[in-house]
Amino acid sequence: MRAAVSALLANVRAGARLALFLRVSRQDFRIDALALVLLVVVSAAVDVGVERVLAGPDAFFDVAAVGGELASLAVLVLVGGVLGAALRDAALVLALPVVVLASMLPVQAGTLLPLALGVLAEVPEWVEEGVQVALLAWYLAVLVRAAFVALQPGPWRRLRALAGGALLAAPMFLPGGLVPDSPWWASVEDYSALDGNPASEPVLARQRALQDEALGALDDQVPGQTELYFVAFAPDGAGSVWRDRVEAARDAIDGRYGAGRSLVYLNDEASLADTPAATVTHLREALEEIAAASDPEEDIAMVYVAGRSNPDGSLVARLPPLGLVPLSGPGLHHLLGEAGIRWRIVVLAVCNAQPFLDALADDDTLIVSASGADGVPAGCERGGEPTAFGDAFFGAAFTEARSITGAFEIAKAGLAGRGATPVMHVGKAIAEQLERLGGERLDRASFRLRPRSAQSTR
Repeated sequence: MRAAVSALLANVRAGARLALFLRVSRQDFRIDALALVLLVVVSAAVDVGVERVLAGPDAFFDVAAVGGELASLAVLVLVGGVLGAALRDAALVLALPVVVLASMLPVQAGTLLPLALGVLAEVPEWVEEGVQVALLAWYLAVLVRAAFVALQPGPWRRLRALAGGALLAAPMFLPGGLVPDSPWWASVEDYSALDGNPASEPVLARQRALQDEALGALDDQVPGQTELYFVAFAPDGAGSVWRDRVEAARDAIDGRYGAGRSLVYLNDEASLADTPAATVTHLREALEEIAAASDPEEDIAMVYVAGRSNPDGSLVARLPPLGLVPLSGPGLHHLLGEAGIRWRIVVLAVCNAQPFLDALADDDTLIVSASGADGVPAGCERGGEPTAFGDAFFGAAFTEARSITGAFEIAKAGLAGRGATPVMHVGKAIAEQLERLGGERLDRASFRLRPRSAQSTR
């Protein structure tokens, strides 16, 4: 063991001399299989430490980086084998990896230099860019010199060293993903470093941060003024279908009632870095935060529920591999009541709206829905998504109408002959409350949803 440690220290010293362009030869290195293994371990340890500093405080250790270290070792051995076979020097299979790994240790530590510049005041951008270029040039120069030192003296040695350095640097220019190159530490702010798995710790942490940011950004209620808070909830996993739609709905709400009081929840692997997932837990927290920020006697909460339906009428909730709780009509009623939200508007763009209508219709609630009892919105009968109603309601209808009920009537007329007839319920109490909402011009007529067997629209 003492001999192995002594050989390691000798290789580290020789590698430092090589990286600093001091005189060194192949004979200064201790070359054998054990020396190579120890250098691989030391190199990985240096990478772990350096990348931990560069990643910042909110970073997570990623064991997938082991694959990158092994891939780098494989490249070194492969290049050594190719050069050894071409130059009839079998020792290069071990000599080249040992020399390269030993000489790279100072270069690895040198990548902290840009971070050191960050603590200096007013460093010109061209200086930072110059340091990056210098580090890259140093890295390439060390690769070429390492190849030169590892080669036995002979004709065309410098040219062969250039060829060896080019082979060693080749992985830098390969398409991303071809060679494993995961960092040891992944920052939750750098989603490109994450694997996109919703159940991975970095993604879960990022989702927690997104939820906290979204809830923290909600504006508080203005005393004496009725405000509208908005939540869009699309949990069925078809993020590509719903993303533009729920964002358009949010924009329509913000345009009429003012920004700062709207939230969007969406299940889509492509949006895990920027949008909170549509989970019942997130929805519960959102409603509780809205209740805390608003005045329950004045302000109104609108929940836009969109997606496909399960056979029992609950919403499909998919974000594999997570097992999500589906949102049902009684479940939404419970969440609203638990949060203490009295005045409610619920917009349903779902395939089976009846369970939501049965659970939510009361004097304090306005409901607009793509369909009523036995109604099937266009697209649902084919296993698609009921997008038409949400598009119509929050689209031109919302812009043209002077009220939410007016937008419903315009959307209903526009969808005539295209599927099940949309329905609306307006509770007597909320009809009066809506008149106090800025941007509304609701008339005094109230609307009630009849029993399931005989529903009506306005």
